[in-house]
Amino acid sequence: MNNSLARTLFLIGVVALALLLVLAIYQVPQPWRGILVCWLLFLSTGGAFILRILKHYAQIKTAQAQRAAIQPADTRPQPPRVKKPARSNLQVITSDSLRGAGRYTIR
Repeated sequence: MNNSLARTLFLIGVVALALLLVLAIYQVPQPWRGILVCWLLFLSTGGAFILRILKHYAQIKTAQAQRAAIQPADTRPQPPRVKKPARSNLQVITSDSLRGAGRYTIR
């Protein structure tokens, strides 16, 4: 069976199932028909999307819990980091004025 024939048969099968679903929904009384259609639309699109998001969220949380169980938390207090002064060959040459309020030069 080549691909085009298989695709055609699959498409005919999907159309037949859709036709059966439409005829089944048409048999439902009018006030409930709208509710059924909305429920089917939500289940097939939004509901599946929400369920997928919840599944991934649960997987992430279980992975985090497993990682936390494997690695014990370090409860020792950490010493504060001290910023080291920058080392350079810069020299500050004092001002030429008598009060020391003049311009400073860095070489």
